[in-house]
Amino acid sequence: MSSRALRILGRFPAHLGATRPGTQLQAVAEALAAQIEVFSADLASVRRSHRIGDAEALVDVLKLGALHGIGPADLELATLRRQTALKLVAALEAAGAPDARDAAAAALLDLWGIDEPDGATPRLALFAPARAAAAPPDLAAAAGRLALKLRSELRARRQVDAVRARVVRIAQLHARGNASVATLLDAAANALDQDLDPARNAAVKAQLVALDRAGTLQLSVADNLFHSQDLFWHSSYVRERAPLVRPVPTLAPDKLVRMNDRIVVSELADQMLLRFEQLAPTLQQLGLGALQANSSLDQDTAARVALQLGFTVERYVRAVAGIGAHTTVARFAVLVGQGSAALLAHLAELGVAGLTADSELAPDDAARAARRYGYVVQQTLPALPEILGMEENPMRREDDRKEECEHGRLFSVIRKGFGRETLQARVTGRGNHTVGPMIVNRDEGRGAGWFGAVADGQTLVFEEDGRVLLEGDDVTERAFSWTGACFADAARPSTRDFVLAGAGAEAIRASLFAVATPAGALEREFAFPHAGENIEMPGVGIGETRMAFFVQQAHLGSRDSLSPETVRSVTPHPFIAFADASVFAPVPAGERPAGDTHPDSDYVAPVAAELVLSWLEHEAYALRVIIPKRFALLDGAAGGGGGGAPPQAVTDRVAAALERFRPAGVQIRVEYVDDSWTLDEGSMTDPSGPIDPNLILRGGTVLSPAPGGP
Repeated sequence: MSSRALRILGRFPAHLGATRPGTQLQAVAEALAAQIEVFSADLASVRRSHRIGDAEALVDVLKLGALHGIGPADLELATLRRQTALKLVAALEAAGAPDARDAAAAALLDLWGIDEPDGATPRLALFAPARAAAAPPDLAAAAGRLALKLRSELRARRQVDAVRARVVRIAQLHARGNASVATLLDAAANALDQDLDPARNAAVKAQLVALDRAGTLQLSVADNLFHSQDLFWHSSYVRERAPLVRPVPTLAPDKLVRMNDRIVVSELADQMLLRFEQLAPTLQQLGLGALQANSSLDQDTAARVALQLGFTVERYVRAVAGIGAHTTVARFAVLVGQGSAALLAHLAELGVAGLTADSELAPDDAARAARRYGYVVQQTLPALPEILGMEENPMRREDDRKEECEHGRLFSVIRKGFGRETLQARVTGRGNHTVGPMIVNRDEGRGAGWFGAVADGQTLVFEEDGRVLLEGDDVTERAFSWTGACFADAARPSTRDFVLAGAGAEAIRASLFAVATPAGALEREFAFPHAGENIEMPGVGIGETRMAFFVQQAHLGSRDSLSPETVRSVTPHPFIAFADASVFAPVPAGERPAGDTHPDSDYVAPVAAELVLSWLEHEAYALRVIIPKRFALLDGAAGGGGGGAPPQAVTDRVAAALERFRPAGVQIRVEYVDDSWTLDEGSMTDPSGPIDPNLILRGGTVLSPAPGGP
């Protein structure tokens, strides 16, 4: 009889004997109590469904989220990822050929971002059954174990927990405050079922500081995120909220005795298939002759006895010891409730010698050692380091209008922006007039030029980084730049004009002799080409920036009157009248001889080039959130929005989830991180130590294979 039925009958008067076995009253009470048990369980479930931390059904979690306006846009990525993983598990289970099996397993492990254990062993081998040291892994069995493990991870209960964690995190972020850098990064991670990793951030930041590599970071912001010095870039390492865990397999000893905390001598003998009388000589040999059959032994004593007969003593499994990608002997000793010295001694018995308390302990060795203490080892699989970040006011290229420039062309660039930006100049040749083009910022007193001819229709590009390309070929060895004082425009005087140095002159506007890069490039004796040193490009400021364009217009030299054999060339270098490397100036209209019959166009400077100036501009009212590219695996995994619409990209789904946290009036774009190195954009980093995550987000840290290569 159930306890509830007994409680019901206990309310009747004692003289009725309601609790006496075999009565009809007892049968009725038992039938009623069974229904009450169901009603009580249902009532408890209803009560739990009103608490987000206890709700058991997905529909209840979704309804609780809906009370706060949390809907599909905030939660659908969790469902998409589960559906994708289940499809891949089904493909793994259905795979027949080894190649198909390995491809399906690799796709699943990619979905969790699992790192390669080494260069030769496939990741699938992590789930292979235990084997001898020299035996190859059983990948077929490993595939079955991986599928079984993932089906357990993807069961409906885990899905409810994943959605619950998202809903709770969204509420926490709203309580903390919207529109901040930390909130947006945290919300993006939450949309991907990830968490920010402040512990790793702090460790990497400390390493960068110790190695004096923190030059790109703004360390005055103490929030465990990475911020660039200009505060446009922000990033954080992230980790999986529900990482993939594997049981670390071990081989059981051939002769094994299991026990709890203590074991009686007779049971020890039974497990070794002996009678107490047969065990007695061994006890005498070990000085334990006083023990009786019912004497109790601790594990160390039992192990000494069993060892004499070739047996190993282990405790029954009582708990799980969870380790990460790496653990030390000292940390693992704490997990199994032992001292480091005792664990080191046991490892030495297992053939793992030469370790210290601070040594890294291999997962397989940890699992073998843990058996003695009644533990099984589960390892959180090592994942590739992932970074999530944000660029405020992301850079985009802005082009000024196309200028048709003759020699000496003066014009202005009108710009809005956040500050000075370095220029890129694209010069397109016109006829045979584009010889030695030079671009000058008259307000900065900076200019850049190229010694050579740009053929009609060809394009010469002065890049921001100081390289010069002609039709894609690097021709920087013929380029030069300079900084110094510039001429003023007599027709349009300005407070930004340079003045002669002297009393009352502003230091920033005081005239200086031009200094060239490479050194001496403006001198008449300089010979091109040079070694290919980068030049320094002028910039463009906010508001009006006054610019000028020149070509190499010939100026004739003269002979020294005292030494006629000496020819005095003009200086600077761009004014020298090189044959086939300069142009002649037209005769001014006012100096036209009387009766001249040449057309008027002969007295007008011809268009020497088409010039387009551009620069990278910070886009106003915009944010660019950058997520790990692993999530591109989910693109196209689910159907579209109906009516034949294409599937929604993961980046769009993350952007939708960020809408509730978005600053008013600010556009948010989500993109995948791209670490591929690109000419003129990449910035290779030192792989021998920690790297500033902001540099990884900017790209340029990994060389791509050559086209057509492996």
